[in-house]
Amino acid sequence: FGVVFMSTEMAMQSRQTQDFLGGWGVGFDPAGQSDIPDPSLLTQINVLSAFNDLGFAGYPDTNQFPATGYYMTTLGAESFRVDPWSFARAMEGSPLYPTWSRDNLTQAQFANNTISEDILSAYFQAKFDGEIGGLQTQTVVGVRYEQTKVDAAALQNVVANFVWTSDNDFNAVFGPNLETLSDDADYSNWLPNIDFSVGLNDSMKIRASVSQTIARPQYNNLFMTTNVGGPGTLTYLGGVARASRGNVALAPLESTNLDVSFEWYYGESSYASIGYFRKAVNNFVGTGVTTAELFGLRDPSSGAPGTLTAQAAAALTAQGWAVNEQNMFTMAAILNNPAAFPGGANDYIDPSEPGGAQQALDMIALYDIIPSASDPLFQFELSQPVNTETANIDGLEASWQHFFGESGFGFLVNATLVNGDVGYDLSAPPDEAQFALQGLSDSANAVLMYEKYGISARVAYNWRDTFLQTTVFGGQQGLPGFVDEFNQIDFNITYNVNDRLAIGLDGINITGEGQIIYSRTKQMQWWNAEGDARYMLTARYNFR
Repeated sequence: FGVVFMSTEMAMQSRQTQDFLGGWGVGFDPAGQSDIPDPSLLTQINVLSAFNDLGFAGYPDTNQFPATGYYMTTLGAESFRVDPWSFARAMEGSPLYPTWSRDNLTQAQFANNTISEDILSAYFQAKFDGEIGGLQTQTVVGVRYEQTKVDAAALQNVVANFVWTSDNDFNAVFGPNLETLSDDADYSNWLPNIDFSVGLNDSMKIRASVSQTIARPQYNNLFMTTNVGGPGTLTYLGGVARASRGNVALAPLESTNLDVSFEWYYGESSYASIGYFRKAVNNFVGTGVTTAELFGLRDPSSGAPGTLTAQAAAALTAQGWAVNEQNMFTMAAILNNPAAFPGGANDYIDPSEPGGAQQALDMIALYDIIPSASDPLFQFELSQPVNTETANIDGLEASWQHFFGESGFGFLVNATLVNGDVGYDLSAPPDEAQFALQGLSDSANAVLMYEKYGISARVAYNWRDTFLQTTVFGGQQGLPGFVDEFNQIDFNITYNVNDRLAIGLDGINITGEGQIIYSRTKQMQWWNAEGDARYMLTARYNFR
């Protein structure tokens, strides 16, 4: 028995700077004024050429889309590589940015998160050896009580406003002052357990246990820092502003567990086992999305009655022009600067007309649109980790390790088959929030081993089936993220030079397998990454 008090504090600080040098209108003209002081700083590349395993065909070149005013080029064919710091140094002193200095970078987001946990626990445990029908038994019973208090605090600067800088770009302008956001929570748990084992003979044993356990929330899910982001397009055209924040009130995972196993130790280093497990788990952590107004931030792109964007949309419609991102920004900039455009909406030139495309670029380079008091507040989709439903998990585990006599050669194979009673329903409406078990999948490993003469060598094949990573990918409701099945081959060779010194070589993913994350179908890929082999040479010395 005993009493334990543990106090922990975790701190995470992040700092960002942001300076906007150039934009959609940036360019290099050898015959005239240039936005880029030295063209050798930029190297045009084809990004896809670096991804030999993917084989993307890309999009057709210069495929015109009159409704949006944009064209698409082959994916990755017109990309540029640049060393950001060299580029920034070259831009210092540019007539376009006379006040910018690399020694006075513009402060963007700053956040200092602190999580404090105080845990007071008391426990009692007893062990009993016995005999049933001539078979040796052992019973272990215990109970643990834990009381936990959590304090979360964040010192951060918050966004003062979102400036509409071009067609679908919204630049976050951070305020100079730091604000403190804080919250606290507490919870307590009774955690009983009983373990029972019986030896059938000298080599076979049956085990069974029933227990209650907890797993505390991850620290990053408790952070109070509130991140806000502008919409991907005008909210008038369907854009959504998103935000995220932790949740200090998260309760720990609570699991009632049943485990039964049979073990057979038939050789000095050889055994086989099979087990069944069942877990009833409460307080799974999912992602909840709510609508919230944050920090009094106003939306300059809403199209609400009486706003600048409403006037721009009405003017475009009256003249018969398309109401899209590019045209809306151009018209809004014209209407917002009557001194420069005394003709108002009549000074607008559509991109389909001579001079229209250049006017659109000029508007981006010359004007920004700052929210006004007449603009409504942003309605952010706020994503937070939340405790969700109860679910049941059960499965089988099997393992077999065998060494061939005194040869030093052996193998180990194991597999886990797992099943949960709550899966993601792909047939449900996309706007319907869903709870589903995440991270569950079957897995298996096969290992060839050699252990002799101070040499330890292993080659392992590892496989994991497809599993659900998240029900809200990128903060977007209705878009799950599935990690596709993958496998890899690893190896390790270690030589014990003597009792103190060992040297080794590790190879990880030596066949260079990649990873794919997709949404509702494999054609909806969110992430496609090539993999490369990694090798590590190690040395270990024991001073004892």
